[in-house]
Amino acid sequence: AGCNRETLPICLVAIAAGEPVGMVTLKEKDYSDRPDLNPWLATLFVDRPLRGKGVGTKLVHALEQLAAQLVVRVLYLGTDTSVDF
Repeated sequence: AGCNRETLPICLVAIAAGEPVGMVTLKEKDYSDRPDLNPWLATLFVDRPLRGKGVGTKLVHALEQLAAQLVVRVLYLGTDTSVDF
């Protein structure tokens, strides 16, 4: 599910059994100290019981596909907690 697919910010929400279980956002200017980098894959979150089950990967892939439709060639991601992801 998504709340907007044409202008940033764009948020995608994963739904399971009718309930939101994760989200990811495509947004501008996620880091104020790096205004030259744009747009950002931001706010990736998956409910703890579903982590490690592919929900985050599916959200990221869906966001990448949406970004490609918007002719975004590069996405930036900054993380200290999910380096392996």
